[in-house]
Amino acid sequence: MANSNYPNIARATAIGQFSNQVVNEQQLAVLMSYLKDSSAMVRSEVVAGLERIQHPSSVENVKSMLTDSVRIVRIAAARYFNMTAQDVSTIESFKSSNKEFLTALNQNADFSTGQHQIGLYYQAKNNDEAAIKSYKRAVQIDRYNNRSRMNLALLYLSLIHISEPTRPRLI
Repeated sequence: MANSNYPNIARATAIGQFSNQVVNEQQLAVLMSYLKDSSAMVRSEVVAGLERIQHPSSVENVKSMLTDSVRIVRIAAARYFNMTAQDVSTIESFKSSNKEFLTALNQNADFSTGQHQIGLYYQAKNNDEAAIKSYKRAVQIDRYNNRSRMNLALLYLSLIHISEPTRPRLI
């Protein structure tokens, strides 16, 4: 990852794969050091990785990304704070970055993956009704969108209480 002779996309992909694992404090520090990388693609992927890891020490580091010079990094930082339920709504840089994030979500709303991302956003905001609507729309657009199907099933499951064991009805 540190070798800048590799293309940015290769380094960003390596960071993405690295952040999908359980990391210790030392590895987390190395990962956060890439927030200063010259490549916006790498910085954006680090923020996405920190979102998956959700370590408390990363909050302050990601806050600085809200004012990054590149839009994709600011959007990744706004997404981080939306998806990890960190209350930074009073920070001015979050307000403007969050507008960019919400605009990006809406720009992709015609696509199944865009609806899936909107569903994730609503679910993170505890708006289950809107999340269900977005996941259903994602499946309408692409009936093979299994991530949306699974999230929809898990969301429905979390909303019901089964008092006694029942046999599921086969369709």
